[in-house]
Amino acid sequence: MRARTFWGLALFLAVHGPAVGDDVSYAVFSESYSVAWSGTGLGRATISLSALPDKGCYRYETVTRPMALVRWVYGSPRETAEFCVVDGQLRPRHYEFVNDKRSKDTYTLDFDWIARKVKRVKGGEITLRDLPDSAYDPLSLRQAARAWLISAPMETEREFILVDDDHMRPYRFALKGSELVKTTQGEFEALRLERVDAPNKSLRLWFAPA
Repeated sequence: MRARTFWGLALFLAVHGPAVGDDVSYAVFSESYSVAWSGTGLGRATISLSALPDKGCYRYETVTRPMALVRWVYGSPRETAEFCVVDGQLRPRHYEFVNDKRSKDTYTLDFDWIARKVKRVKGGEITLRDLPDSAYDPLSLRQAARAWLISAPMETEREFILVDDDHMRPYRFALKGSELVKTTQGEFEALRLERVDAPNKSLRLWFAPA
């Protein structure tokens, strides 16, 4: 049976990358979006997926362009993730979070899947942590969730391990049905994923059939 294909839409910012064919694949794109919170415009952001020279490897990036007041208070965060698809599995390679206003928040992650280690560099300090069989940085997690929906359409829950600057922790997502999502690209009937293992921390992802 032909696998379903999806565009992914993340809460707050749209994140899309259509899959084609029976397996998960990644189409390069670059899109700019308005960013708002509680109806108040905060600026714009660009999300892009581009191919790297190494076969099966990609750069996934978000760049914010906040309004002057927001930038003065909080800065202009930028996230970049590099990942490769190896034997059908998404493997993060490098991740960095940079905030030009709050350098204390800036950090990088480098994944070594042969040694099963991830190196974090933050504030000049280097920390090594052991890696489980699979784990994802905050950006590649979105693409991993999308790949799960495509490759396992009968499953309704899946746990992912997230690696960030301070923790390595499970994120369990559940498929919560579908709803109409309105974007500048049009209206989409999208599947909604929600994090269900932390009631006090809301995280939702929408994925629309392409």
